[in-house]
Amino acid sequence: MAHETFQGRHAGTRRLLRYFRTDHLPPTLAARVAPVGAFAHQMAQAFTDSAELTVALRKLLETQDAFLRAAVAEEVDADEVPPPTPGRED
Repeated sequence: MAHETFQGRHAGTRRLLRYFRTDHLPPTLAARVAPVGAFAHQMAQAFTDSAELTVALRKLLETQDAFLRAAVAEEVDADEVPPPTPGRED
C-alpha cells in the first residue's frame, strides 16, 4: 500500500494510520487484511480530524485485528493433522 503523507494532520490520526501497515506480515496474511487499511486511509482522506474520525479509525483497527486473527486461525487449522480415528490403523 502506498504510504500517503498525512503531514499537517492531527498526531492521533497519523498514529492510528501507521497501525494499518502490512509490510511486516507474511504476504498471504497481508493480502487478506490490506483492504481494511486501504479503506482506513481512504476515510482519513475524506474526513477532517475529529474525535469521531479517531473512533472510526480505532474501530477499523479492531476490525483488521479480528480479520488477521481469523486468517491466522485458518492457516493453523489447515496445518493441523486430524487426530487418528479410534480403532482404525493407517
